[in-house]
Amino acid sequence: MIDRTVAASGWLVLATHDVCEEPSRWGCNPAFFEDVVCYVARSGATVLPVGDAWDVVRGLPDHYQG
Repeated sequence: MIDRTVAASGWLVLATHDVCEEPSRWGCNPAFFEDVVCYVARSGATVLPVGDAWDVVRGLPDHYQG
């Protein structure tokens, strides 16, 4: 999914509710989370908090704060 998103210059929102050794069905364990974060970092993707990404889409300048 990450590779396809980068190739398409698309959006991908990654979210988890909890990161712990015994996660809920919506969470993940720390090793998996670290693997995903490292993969994304190497992928060439631009990584932003959702609010900042929305500002980019709306064409707001980088210094805009709200």
